[in-house]
Amino acid sequence: ETRLLERLDHPNLLKGIGVAKYGQTVFSKLELVEGETLLEILGSMTADHDAMPEKDALGIVLETARALEYLESEGIVHRDIKPANIMLTRTGEVKVMDFGIARALDDAQATMTQASTVMGTAQYLSPEQGRGETADGRSDVYATGCLLYELLTSRPPFVGDTTASVVYQHVRENPIPPSQIDPEVSAP
Repeated sequence: ETRLLERLDHPNLLKGIGVAKYGQTVFSKLELVEGETLLEILGSMTADHDAMPEKDALGIVLETARALEYLESEGIVHRDIKPANIMLTRTGEVKVMDFGIARALDDAQATMTQASTVMGTAQYLSPEQGRGETADGRSDVYATGCLLYELLTSRPPFVGDTTASVVYQHVRENPIPPSQIDPEVSAP
């Protein structure tokens, strides 16, 4: 992950600085970023039963999309866009982080692990990933749409009792439009 981050240079990506080794343990040296993850921000919003203002949510998603566009231009798909992997710095910058399951776009195993388990987080999983197909840049765009949905409504587009039920919904169903959950959100 750190070697990947070292070669990437974009203001909306967490920067890798290097690798250190102590005995058999390898440590990643990463840029220090002070702020909160979107998961933390959503947690405080949910506690207050409030959603993020649409303008703020769109700004965050735009910066996330810029980072993803850069990754795709470098031949990389993130595959795990979710609130816990996006940080909002104290100065308002968006930082996409956690490249633990990122893969090159030409990697034939870009969706599945060796044990044939779907990679990523169910609430943000694209339909093609749910079907076991190869992830590409469109998978990250879909996950970013799920992120926007959650920022606007304080809940992911699909919820269920099991991972399988959430994946099924991504593959087979359409979410309730955000404007039907919160009338403050612009209708499509």
